[in-house]
Amino acid sequence: MSSEPLKIETLSEAKYRNDIKIQAFRASECKKLHRLADKLEQCRKGKRCRLLACSICLRRFRLNYLKEHLPVWTKLIKQCPVHYISAINRVPVDVNVDTLGDFKKWFEQCLKQYGFDKIPLVGGVDYSWNYENGRNYICQHFHFLVSVYDRKPLMECLKKSFFRDSTVSRPVYPKILKSYSDLRKALNYTIPAYFEKRYRYLAKKRHYTKHYPLSDKQGRELYLFLSSNTPQDLMIIHDISQKGGD
Repeated sequence: MSSEPLKIETLSEAKYRNDIKIQAFRASECKKLHRLADKLEQCRKGKRCRLLACSICLRRFRLNYLKEHLPVWTKLIKQCPVHYISAINRVPVDVNVDTLGDFKKWFEQCLKQYGFDKIPLVGGVDYSWNYENGRNYICQHFHFLVSVYDRKPLMECLKKSFFRDSTVSRPVYPKILKSYSDLRKALNYTIPAYFEKRYRYLAKKRHYTKHYPLSDKQGRELYLFLSSNTPQDLMIIHDISQKGGD
């Protein structure tokens, strides 16, 4: 079992990200964003704002998330195969009507429809600003760990909801986790430390993706959309006690 420290953002990095967001929110004429900036500035030890927009609170949640779930899944991986799965939903987010909660409910219904709502699963939602084929839009992803002996039926279920098209050749990507190190890295990735801009392009008949920080304008729109959410709202989880994981 590896004793290598888990790579996670530092408190200084989280504070720096907050400073950037506060400046961007202050530069807006939106009063709601100004109030959001106030809450980020007032976030202190013993009186945390617990907002998803706050990088410090998100970091605290991620640390507790890893502390709670890593031991459970370390036991589970010895009993049953554990897979990391990413699922990309290319339907653009409509910030006027969509919500993070509705997206999670839709995902749970996708699993329930085919009887996968009781399998051991933990992970979260990620958002990015995607650029491809002359379009740009907010995109939603799921990254999660799941414990199943045969993942093929689950993959078939997911492919019915996460469609392949000209912009994504592999909307559902699975990977078997073979070691404790794989498990730690995958679990760490399931809850994002920050959101970003992704530019997808074609070169020599292969698709590539470049990653960039969000612009101030993009950050304002995304965090206004997520302004009422907490870091915990990102998480999806199924009870694994029946599998002997606790």
